Amino acid sequence: MTDENSYIENVISKTNLNVAKLKNNKTFYSIYNPEREIDFFCNNEKIKNSGFICIAGIGNGYHLKKISELYPEKFILAFEINQSSLNFLLSNNDFDFIKNSNIHLTTLNDLEKKITEFYNPILYGDFYFTYFKNWLDYHKEYFSVIENKINNSISNISADISTQSYFGKIWMHNIFENIKLMYDCKINNNFEIDNSKIAAIIGAGPSLDETILKLKYNTKKYFIISTDTAYPILCKNDIIPDVVTSIDAQIYSREHFIGIENFKSSKTIFLLDLCCNTTIAKQLNPNQILFFNSGHPLCNYFEKLSNIKFLKLNSGRGTVTTTAFDFALECGFTNIELFGSDFCFYKNKPYAKTTYLEKQFLNKSNFINNLETQYSNLMFRTITEKNSSGYLTSQLLNEYCLTQQKMITTCEKNIFSASTNCNPMKLKIFTDEIIYNKQNIIKFNLNYIDKNILKKYYQEIIKIKNIEKTPIFFTLLPFFAWGKQKKFDFFSTFNIAKNLIHNYTI
Repeated sequence: MTDENSYIENVISKTNLNVAKLKNNKTFYSIYNPEREIDFFCNNEKIKNSGFICIAGIGNGYHLKKISELYPEKFILAFEINQSSLNFLLSNNDFDFIKNSNIHLTTLNDLEKKITEFYNPILYGDFYFTYFKNWLDYHKEYFSVIENKINNSISNISADISTQSYFGKIWMHNIFENIKLMYDCKINNNFEIDNSKIAAIIGAGPSLDETILKLKYNTKKYFIISTDTAYPILCKNDIIPDVVTSIDAQIYSREHFIGIENFKSSKTIFLLDLCCNTTIAKQLNPNQILFFNSGHPLCNYFEKLSNIKFLKLNSGRGTVTTTAFDFALECGFTNIELFGSDFCFYKNKPYAKTTYLEKQFLNKSNFINNLETQYSNLMFRTITEKNSSGYLTSQLLNEYCLTQQKMITTCEKNIFSASTNCNPMKLKIFTDEIIYNKQNIIKFNLNYIDKNILKKYYQEIIKIKNIEKTPIFFTLLPFFAWGKQKKFDFFSTFNIAKNLIHNYTI
């Protein structure tokens, strides 16, 4: 994409208004009566009925100012084709109106990121994309790029809102329970991690059945970061992981820890999302817990209310393998090897042996409904396709894989695959020729939390009277996504939230 400025100069319209002129000698607005064209553009029913307006073409900004005056509650995201064009417009026009926090200017390069950052359907309702004709005529070769960026961002937001609508209430309940557990148990933990070893990230993909022995017979050279789903497999093979991480909000996630002997007496660090199911934390020795924040706005707000700075980790589209990988990056490991990170149905299996789900399927299998039948039902519940290695996968697994690949390509570390047979991300295969880090100790702290934090939060929440774009209201957005899915109105959802919060302040 070229960074050449799209504009030549400002010219004077017949009504004595500055109008930007494009390099094809057409003006952004009508040269005869730009005011009339702007009025016509702004008095659009779709603009009137949508809360978030995305506009291709900034020009002299008169249409942006007009929309903000007509509909001050709407959010306007306007973009130019590149930074040179935007800089030219900012230098040659009075854009004082962009001090309004509901107006944001950007470029095509950052469009997808900015839509994802600013657009929330709970706050703004419908999204509407529009453009000025002369601007699009000049940039018509970019139309498909614009369309793809908008579609991708809306698709990601929709998936995120769908997840929030399912987990919004559970997340809030879990956060309150985990915060309460922190001050009930007086959790005040300090952990030291030596990052000179190879970080082994253990997922529960079926290729782990083939690589588990490699891990078992070389444990001294690895710092083992396991997902909760893979934890029972390691224990069955007498491998004690250094870290086990869990992000799942549902109660089923506790099943990964049931029946495992002596895990409370091990030196394993249990790295838990503040949103994860609290029954896991309650099973553990409090001295082994390190809570982290995966970005829930309520967790961010609690950081501001307390003296705690939670470790921030990325869970991608909601996969614990990504969280384990991000923790390895936070620790500063130079060499990272992935076990069981398959993101496909390798050998027509969804999981490695002895995972919680496999045990559940085995318990329910019989002559008529055997294990293969149940695996098929699980794998083919959505549309499947083949990846580049010829193995079956799904859209969700592909999204997980793409998220992981993006992290790998930007982290500038030595990333390896433990499996030569199942390597969907085409990673290097580990050899003993790698350069090891010198010993370097990384420290992570989790300080004791003030027990009055929930009461302070409740006192702020009860001041809310309606939908408002304030930091305290943002903490409730996932909860409101849940309420919207249940078809509750604003006040019904808000009252449920207040009652839930109040239960923890009595």
